[in-house]
Amino acid sequence: TITRTNELIIVSWPAPADGWLLERTNVLNGASAPWPPVSPPYQTNGNTLSVTFTNTPATGNQFFRLHKP
Repeated sequence: TITRTNELIIVSWPAPADGWLLERTNVLNGASAPWPPVSPPYQTNGNTLSVTFTNTPATGNQFFRLHKP
């Protein structure tokens, strides 16, 4: 789930998610686009894992995915 509240973006997914990493990029150029990982630990809230990002107009587009290497 991705939610936006004012200048915050919260990306969350069900726990447990052993072996899965959150990745993000600001450009989609097909399969060759870099997807740098968002380093754990992730915030745990009951049965949900999440990461909060600050979003400003200068940040531009952001794309997120869960990846299991």
